[in-house]
Amino acid sequence: MCRIGGVWIWGKDDRALMKERLALLARWQAHGGPDGEGLWMDPQTPLGLVHRRLAILDLSPAGAQPMQRAHLCLTYNGEIYNYADLRKQLIQQGYSFSSHTDTEVLLWGWHAWGPDLLPRLRGMWAFGLWDGQALWLVRDRFGVKPLFYAVRPEGCFFASELTALLTVLPQRPSPLPAALPTYLAYGFVPAPHTFYEGIAQVRPGHWLRITPTTAEECPYWEPQKLFFASPRSWPLDEVEARLTESFQRRLVADVPVGLFLSGGLDSSLVAALLAHKVGVHLPA
Repeated sequence: MCRIGGVWIWGKDDRALMKERLALLARWQAHGGPDGEGLWMDPQTPLGLVHRRLAILDLSPAGAQPMQRAHLCLTYNGEIYNYADLRKQLIQQGYSFSSHTDTEVLLWGWHAWGPDLLPRLRGMWAFGLWDGQALWLVRDRFGVKPLFYAVRPEGCFFASELTALLTVLPQRPSPLPAALPTYLAYGFVPAPHTFYEGIAQVRPGHWLRITPTTAEECPYWEPQKLFFASPRSWPLDEVEARLTESFQRRLVADVPVGLFLSGGLDSSLVAALLAHKVGVHLPA
C-alpha cells in the first residue's frame, strides 16, 4: 500500500518547519511507497500533504500524488474497485480526466458529490483531502487502511503509520497503559484508540472534518443486520455470484497480480473461484 501524511500548523505560517515535518513523514514511511514521493503545500494556508507511492494503476507521472484538481488536493492510500464505473458517471456530467487513476476519480467525485461520494465507493481507502477551508480525513468501511491523527494546540497531524506520526509531533505523547489489555486480548487496539494519549485512529466507516476551531466526526456507513433461519437457507448461488464479481474487480491493475495462500479454506476458495469461474490462474 501507499503511505500518506499531512501537517497543518495553526497560528503561524512557518513554511520551513512545515516542510521539515512533511519530509520526516515521507522518510519514515518510504518503505511503504517505493515508487515515488510527493509533497504539496497550500500557498495561502500553512498546510501540507505528503505521499509515498506504490503504483498500481497508471504507472506514469500522471498518477503522482498529492494530486490537485480545482480547489481540492488529495493524498490517498488504497484502491477503488469500481472507479471505472464512477469515472463514466462523471464524464457524463461533464468532467474530463488527464490520468487513468482512481485517485483522479476520487478528486472529481468529491468535487461533484462531496461526502455523498463515500457510499458510492467500493474498495479500501484512507485519505486526507484539503478543500481550501477544512481538512477531511476518511477511512474505508472496515478500516482496512490505517489512518492515525493528532489534533494539538499547535496544529493537526496525520499519517498512515503511528511511528511516523510520532516523529512530527511537537511533544511526544504519554503511553496509554489501558490499551495494553485490549491489545493482548484481541491482537490490536480498536479505533479510535491507540497506545498513546492524544493520538487517535479514524474510525472505520467515518469521516472527520477538521478546522482550527472544530473537529466534526460522522459515520457514512453502518453494517446491515442480516438474519438467516438456518445455514440451509443461505442463498449460495448469490454468494458465489457476488464473490466472483468481487474478485474480477480486484484483478484490475497495471502491474502483475498475485495471490497469497494461507493454506486455509478462504484463500483456497479465492484461488478455486478465480480458476473455475473467472478463468484466471494467478501465481501464488
